[in-house]
Amino acid sequence: MQHANTLSDLAKKRILILDGAMGTAIQQRGLSAEDFTLPGDTQAHPGCNEVLTLSRPDVIGDIHTDYINVGADIIETNTFGANTFSLKDYGLSNKVYELNFAAAKLAKACAEKANRPIFIAGDIGPTGRSASFSPSVDDPAYRESSFKDFVAMYREQIKGLLDAGIDLFLVETIFDTLVAKAALTAIMDETKERGIELPIMVSATFSDKSRRTLSGQELEAFITSISSYPIFSLGINCSTGVAEMIPLIKDLAKLSPFNTSAHPNAGFPD
Repeated sequence: MQHANTLSDLAKKRILILDGAMGTAIQQRGLSAEDFTLPGDTQAHPGCNEVLTLSRPDVIGDIHTDYINVGADIIETNTFGANTFSLKDYGLSNKVYELNFAAAKLAKACAEKANRPIFIAGDIGPTGRSASFSPSVDDPAYRESSFKDFVAMYREQIKGLLDAGIDLFLVETIFDTLVAKAALTAIMDETKERGIELPIMVSATFSDKSRRTLSGQELEAFITSISSYPIFSLGINCSTGVAEMIPLIKDLAKLSPFNTSAHPNAGFPD
């Protein structure tokens, strides 16, 4: 595990380079359904990219290495959807710890082959559930999961990442700030219990040109609601593409008390 201060010191000297998208890199490999079959299993789980850490570690390792070779300082674990809620759709809720631990170990192994410091970010993505608004138009008060449910769910994921020795966290693609707070709470609870501190990157996504998250927060409100946490950087990822992100990134850099990150994509999928 890299020393936390090393990342902070390096960020004061130069711009740090993040890796790129994992999902589109996987799609470019032209994998078949069989590639998404866990070792010893007969059922394929196409679309569950996290399974590839165990079924095709060569593919995920190559993607990590490709990003390192083009200059990435920080690479993300293949754990965007490696949480109980997301994996439940594939019948894999019992694989949360294993997938997170294996993904972090794989990323570390790739980083150790480089001739320079590479930092491993434990990637924590959203789920298909929200804590801020109801999935039922007939019952606005209904929530599929409580805040405590989200905290417990994320803490299980965090245990696997920490046990494998990540260097920092990346809570990303935030569209519901309350869910992000659950992830941050889980990180704080687990690291406090272990007596450690790791840098935390946070990154939101703005789904349209209204400059609001899906749960309705404008940029300024989002910054305010997150700023009480000990965050290393606050940024924007995905959203509607590079052109639309640039004004948001500029405003974020002016308003945020933290380092700023930009993690753009090519726009909405076709």
